[in-house]
Order: sequence, then C-alpha cells, then structure tokens
Amino acid sequence: MGRVVHFEILASDMERAVAFYKKVFAWKIDRWGDEQYALVTTGDEKKPGINGGIMPRMSYFENQGEGFRSYICTVEVDDIDEIISKVKAAGGEQ
Repeated sequence: MGRVVHFEILASDMERAVAFYKKVFAWKIDRWGDEQYALVTTGDEKKPGINGGIMPRMSYFENQGEGFRSYICTVEVDDIDEIISKVKAAGGEQ
C-alpha cells in the first residue's frame, strides 16, 4: 500500500510561510543548509504523522496552468513500475 511520507508547501514568501506555520501549528521549521528550503517537523516521531518542507513557489509555472502551484505530496511505494502501470490503466498519464 502506498503511504504519504513527505509533503511540500510552496510559498510566494518563504519567511512569511515559515512564521505562519510555526505560529499556527507550533511546527519545528529549520532551513536546509544554504538552500531555499525549510525542513518541517510536525510533531513527535512516535505519533502518527508526516514531516515535510516549505519551498519557494516556482515562478516558471505561474500563469501557465501547469506544474506545481501550492502543495506536493510524496507517496512511498515498493515498485514504481507497477504503480506507473496502475496509473496508466486507471487513465492517468506519465
């Protein structure tokens, strides 16, 4: 069974987004080196839940109706080829 293991929130203003999520949810958020990326720890590792990241919204895609706009979920699977076959069989595209 595929399970969501990571999320990413895309933000126009990284610092504002980091401050917002820290204030609202009390998430632990740390910059990842010199990258324009912040790692998000949403809670105690012993409890159900996932961690993620906050990154800049990609201006390349804005106003083009495609690409990443606000949120990305990463799903862990055992066999990517099997999942791609299932996606195609269900009408999806690669």
